[in-house]
Amino acid sequence: RGKAPQAPLFFGLCRCTLALRPERIGRNIMSLLVYVTMPDRESGLRLARRLVEAHLAAGGNLVPGVLSVYRWRNAVHEHGECLLLAQVARAAFAEARALIVREHPYEVPCILALPPCDGHEPFLQWIADNSLPGGGTPVSEERSF
Repeated sequence: RGKAPQAPLFFGLCRCTLALRPERIGRNIMSLLVYVTMPDRESGLRLARRLVEAHLAAGGNLVPGVLSVYRWRNAVHEHGECLLLAQVARAAFAEARALIVREHPYEVPCILALPPCDGHEPFLQWIADNSLPGGGTPVSEERSF
């Protein structure tokens, strides 16, 4: 018999995080990758800038050209969208989510907070230092990736 198929990465994130050895958990569970679909690149860029300027996200990546298929009000729809992936400290997520909901053009925005299984320790620290609840002053502003 062959190997069982592996679940896609996004679906395995929470299970993977729970399976980490205790010594590996640390900043991994303190950081989130926040997945948000936007109607287009311009609105995604505007929201990413707002999150970063408010110090609620350390950074964000825009992935234009995403095709979404979904059910809404008893009909199946297909639309091109732009995916925003924001790096957010868990402590800042509630405020980041509130800003996204307030400024998002959709009635029910797609907002998913995904914990990473693992990551590059300096990058995880950068997220923690630059995504702060209450819009605090970032620690490592000059750091470049």
